[in-house]
Amino acid sequence: MKIAFDASSCTGCKSCEIVCSAAHTGEFNPARSRIRVENDSLNGSSIINVCRNCKNPLCVKACTYGACMQNHELGVIIIDYDICVGCYACVEACPFHANFIDPVEKVPLICDGCNGDPTCVKYCYKEAIRVVE
Repeated sequence: MKIAFDASSCTGCKSCEIVCSAAHTGEFNPARSRIRVENDSLNGSSIINVCRNCKNPLCVKACTYGACMQNHELGVIIIDYDICVGCYACVEACPFHANFIDPVEKVPLICDGCNGDPTCVKYCYKEAIRVVE
């Protein structure tokens, strides 16, 4: 599963960030989101940055503790927070800078696809985010 982005439809409202944080943490805090919207106000455009679910993910290879894994059934990256030591090697390894650090829990945040039903896709009122297989 991959999440695709249509830049021409995105308004930069960041509702995807808000619902992502709410779905994972129970609070509306974009800083705790696993998806980020970068707005370019000069050009009136936005870019959504989210895990690309690479075929050979460097974040998984970088994790020497085995906490960062690829769920082959869903094709997403998951982190076992019981094993994660917060070294952020997975965050540093991502060539797309699509892994973030939770400012509260101090753990890596990588899009886990909400178990195959991404919340961000459901709440994007402009349909700028969609799932592609």
